[in-house]
Amino acid sequence: MLLKKVFISILLVLAAGVSLLFNARYTQHSSVLYGDALGYYMYLPSVFIYHNLDRPEQLPEDRDIPFSVMRYAGEMRDEGVRSKKGIVVDQYTYGVACMEMPFFLVAHAIEKAKGLPANGYSDTYNTWMRISTAFYGLLGLLLVYHLLRKYFDEIVSVAAVVILYLGTNLFWFVVYQPGMSHTILFFLYAWLLLLTVKVHEKPSSGRFLLLGMIAGMIVVTRPTDIVCVFIPLCYNVYNRETFMQKLRFLAANKWGLFICALGALIPFLPQFAYWKMATGQYVFYSYGNQGFHWRHPKIIEGLFYFSNGWLPYAPVMIFAIAGLLLYKKINRWIFSILVIMPLYTYLIYAWYCYNYINGYGSRPMLHMYPLLAIPLAAFIQYIGRKGAIVKTVFAACCIFFFSVNYSWSMLQSQSLMRSEESNMWYNLGVLYQSKLLYNDLVTLDVGEWQPRKGSVQFVKSLGCQGFEDSTSDHFIPDSIAGTKYIYHVREGEEYLEGALKMQYHKGMFGDAKWFRCSGRFMFPTWPASTKLLLELGIKRGDKFVLWKGCRADNKIGLADGTCKHAPDNFDLNHYEHRRWGEVYYFVKIPDDLKEGDEIILDVWNNYQHEAYVDDLCLQLYK
Repeated sequence: MLLKKVFISILLVLAAGVSLLFNARYTQHSSVLYGDALGYYMYLPSVFIYHNLDRPEQLPEDRDIPFSVMRYAGEMRDEGVRSKKGIVVDQYTYGVACMEMPFFLVAHAIEKAKGLPANGYSDTYNTWMRISTAFYGLLGLLLVYHLLRKYFDEIVSVAAVVILYLGTNLFWFVVYQPGMSHTILFFLYAWLLLLTVKVHEKPSSGRFLLLGMIAGMIVVTRPTDIVCVFIPLCYNVYNRETFMQKLRFLAANKWGLFICALGALIPFLPQFAYWKMATGQYVFYSYGNQGFHWRHPKIIEGLFYFSNGWLPYAPVMIFAIAGLLLYKKINRWIFSILVIMPLYTYLIYAWYCYNYINGYGSRPMLHMYPLLAIPLAAFIQYIGRKGAIVKTVFAACCIFFFSVNYSWSMLQSQSLMRSEESNMWYNLGVLYQSKLLYNDLVTLDVGEWQPRKGSVQFVKSLGCQGFEDSTSDHFIPDSIAGTKYIYHVREGEEYLEGALKMQYHKGMFGDAKWFRCSGRFMFPTWPASTKLLLELGIKRGDKFVLWKGCRADNKIGLADGTCKHAPDNFDLNHYEHRRWGEVYYFVKIPDDLKEGDEIILDVWNNYQHEAYVDDLCLQLYK
């Protein structure tokens, strides 16, 4: 008994300690009110401070509102969805704001009491939104624990909750990125599951009403989560006999079902009222041209890719998937899981932006974690009955997954990783690093492991373009070298003249294994955004059979060590202007090249900003 309590205490201290450590080191200068979180939140200042629900994009300029909020309001005014009445409609439903409201009111009272601006967007409000998310995250974990205790012992239940928290992207959204809908929905789903059990154990009008209200709040917060209605409907159905029992239960509780339906309607009433006021309609699609690609869902990409896929950023959930094989241990829930998970997976990955930018990992999957905690606990229980070696291996895997989650979360928080643009080779390369190297930036762009310096040997040059033909008005004298010419990419131009082009013929590569693509670049201004790519393409007929692009603008001075900043003081957005620097990268030579394939080394000026280019070279290495 003492050993059991010690183990549970260690797990809880570990979860709390990791959270506090991460919060102290990496969240001090992060903001809550931006992006989706700001869109959800704006209902509260609009209702309680500015009384401008019919014009949420209009904020006073004399209230010390942060520039980032004013910019978001400007984007709403310029790009937001307008109703036929001419009103800018908040893209997001009000559910998150409703759940945040008590914490907002506390923050507002504090601002008023201290004589502060009370503008709805100051640091006090940011702090209380963090507290709000932490509160719902902790409460959600406690509800999951109480649910698991109905089927598993204390140590298994605690272990499942700690593993679920430290080993998945739930950690990120609770600790670093509050204000989003996902932690709140995690809490609501946990509550829904627990209420489902209680309604079946002891039906009552109050429980049916609350069950409906929770389901309604889930759906109004995020309409794609309408699949949550299948949780109570499918609960405790696992064979013909239990199916008939469910039908009898529903028939015996018709009045309760009616009350449940009324309860589900209640959370929608404020949303219907807002839409009616803003659009003249009780139901309105506020996402404009954003929508679903029903015939082409990106399920594989959404589940497995490192560009914000689910399992790469929640690796411990493979244990939950394995736990589904122990269906006899979780028979009451197996039908709910097998019905909801395929439906939900299809729904969320049919969305046009299937990788759900502005987050860490596939964030909608957080909503399913209370349900998946059940097979996760079943798997932990199964491991607990095995020998010491199996238990040790399982514990080591969990610790490894915790450390991976912490490492990548740390990198993401410091702009050293951007999960929606990432790839497997980059993630593995930067694991446990605290700073980026040149090859890391290249790996992120190219998606290939880069050979270390000195590990490859030069074979021959396929060609270089020095832009020395002065008859082109793009080729201008280099003011430093005097007689040398460089290529001037003018603002608004997408491609340059004079790309390197050649045709492949058998035997031209010899024993070479790598292309080395390189060029020298300089950017005369410091634009708000830029993306100039040095690109290698292999074209067969009218189609590219290989394309690899590498950003030039964020690598100036890094390859040759002349970067103005210390190596541990730059991130993915590193940029230096009025400074020449070489950019190079390696690409594996494909095995399936055919006679006549066209090899092209070019520059793509994606954002069409002014730049200078020189010495494009394509070489072979082995």
